[in-house]
Amino acid sequence: MYYMRISSVGGLYHEFYKPVQDKLSVTNLEFHENELDATNLFWSLIFDIDNIKKIIDKIIPYSPQYIAIKGNASIFIKQIELAKSNICNPNISEKEFYCYLETLSIVCKIYSEYVFNPFRLTIQNGFEIDNSSAEQLYKNCLDSAQNPYLEFIKLYVWPKIQEVSPKIIFMDGMPTIYTMAICRLIKNEFPQVHISISRHSSEYYSLNKLESYLIHNKYLFKMVDSVVLEYFDETEKQLLFTLKHNHKLDSVVNLLYKYNDKVYKTSYKAENNDYTPVIEKQNPISKLINIHLQPYAMCYWNKCTFCGINKKYHFNNESAVQDALKISLNKLKETIPDKIKYIWFIDEAIHPEKLKYVAKYFIENKIHVLWQARCRIEKLLLDQELITLLQQSGLKELRLGLESASYEVLKAMHKFDDDFSLETVDKICDAYSARGISIHFPMIIGFPGESSFERKKTYNYLQYLCKKYPLVSFNINVFNLDIKSYVFSHHDEYEIEKILHPCPLQDFLGNILKWERKEDMEQQLFRERDQFMRETLYPWMPANSFIKPHIFYRLSETIRNTLIWKCRDDNNRSESSLSFNRQTKIIVPDTLVYNFDSARNIYIIYNWQTHHYMIGNKHLIFVLDFFQNASTLSNAVNYLTTYDPAIYISDDLNVLLLKLYQKGYLIELKRKGV
Repeated sequence: MYYMRISSVGGLYHEFYKPVQDKLSVTNLEFHENELDATNLFWSLIFDIDNIKKIIDKIIPYSPQYIAIKGNASIFIKQIELAKSNICNPNISEKEFYCYLETLSIVCKIYSEYVFNPFRLTIQNGFEIDNSSAEQLYKNCLDSAQNPYLEFIKLYVWPKIQEVSPKIIFMDGMPTIYTMAICRLIKNEFPQVHISISRHSSEYYSLNKLESYLIHNKYLFKMVDSVVLEYFDETEKQLLFTLKHNHKLDSVVNLLYKYNDKVYKTSYKAENNDYTPVIEKQNPISKLINIHLQPYAMCYWNKCTFCGINKKYHFNNESAVQDALKISLNKLKETIPDKIKYIWFIDEAIHPEKLKYVAKYFIENKIHVLWQARCRIEKLLLDQELITLLQQSGLKELRLGLESASYEVLKAMHKFDDDFSLETVDKICDAYSARGISIHFPMIIGFPGESSFERKKTYNYLQYLCKKYPLVSFNINVFNLDIKSYVFSHHDEYEIEKILHPCPLQDFLGNILKWERKEDMEQQLFRERDQFMRETLYPWMPANSFIKPHIFYRLSETIRNTLIWKCRDDNNRSESSLSFNRQTKIIVPDTLVYNFDSARNIYIIYNWQTHHYMIGNKHLIFVLDFFQNASTLSNAVNYLTTYDPAIYISDDLNVLLLKLYQKGYLIELKRKGV
């Protein structure tokens, strides 16, 4: 094998960007089209039932989850198996997805406490490690006390590399302690192998933003030989050809490379673009594809002071090219896979006129899909012809960056023109909701200079919108200081007195920097964000959930379930609206566990289906035990009030049983085991 590419190990299914059914039972590490991706093997070992059973014996039952596990480990194991089998199934509900995420997160917490301590393992990121300093990565990556991936690398990954012995290796993604450990092992044994970092750009991260610093990053270039900065496909092909024929690297465009201990940067250049959309199939079962319709088109606004997304590009915006959109759509029509039901456009912001063109094209060419796109809040969106076309073409969600409901904050963000008003937002929500199209608002809190009063405006406005328009949704991000944003380069204009650098910028590999805030301010923002999202979007989510609301939303989006759920008619009813007939047979679910806490003389009742728990006494347990066999509400009340009328009173029982039903501690017989 002349070359191979290696992906980093991070979150489960690469933070659910690459969901594949039944990939949590992998036992071997295999190459796939020159690619060595050990993510599925790593997580298969983490969720291996035999491995988990060994750790369960070590658990000290100090939390409700651990008490439930120790009380009945077999139910916990069954839930893990269900989560492994079903978490990538696009047909599951929002609550089921949460249930599986939470179950697997509990497994991660157990590993963190009893196996990997002091390292923290999470579903979304893998091991939580600071990868921002090239110097620290270089010094720590081959130290097992600093790198929790090292044993896995040596046992499974390194032998595969030795076996193949490639001439060139592409390290995909941002540099991490995982990939840099592999680089160092390669350099120690095969110093002649050329290692190049490539395909590192995501929406919010790119090494391109650091090019002026990377030239001086001596520790990074002790581990790698080059960095592909842009146009990954064509630059990689040039690099492979150049190395194979022993040509000089200065002929390869879009490249940083080391030569004689000095780092050089070549010019930016791309071949003539043919306007071909980038299509990536997300999940074979969900029939969904991600499409970058115009890869060489940036956000047409590109003025937000907080944003660094467009600063990683070095091309001219192709939107001025005549017929560019038509060419892209024609190519899309030619290459779109069969039986696709959903399209998720990842273009940063599609202008309303372009949205109209796309909608017309779908209708005229009989492309029957349900789709999602991003735009800006514009008065043009209120064009009735546009709204009609979008509805007829299958648009189900339009994402509009509102960011804040404070005019002062929005002005500092340079988010909109001066004539912007929240009245426009309200009108858009009204018009699109009436056509069955959901409006989703990404929001930002903690922008420099934002007061608690201004933040409260945002919370109040979101509550107002969600109550008035049930199809409206949102997510909240805490402001990040991007190294290529206007705020960073003009931080003195934004009440930022001191930027906190984790390392010298010449060693820096991150894109986000912190700054000096009031004590505990960042943690306060995190708490506010999660409390508000849970109360407004996910009132059914336990307050003590390991999966935080913003993480749950993030993973729901990356797996694209947020679109699929909005395309369904069977929206979940709220708990308060759940009721049952007095003659309906009710039973306890198979997922219910209760265990006696002798130290406090109480019972902990845990439901693995909802991850809610409650504390009760022997009288509550007696009620639950009665429903081990299905019974109607009427029969239960009659029996219990007769059995002990001093304890069980009819009116109180009716209230109690309804609450137990609404919280999932009792279910209809037909749903048993769900």
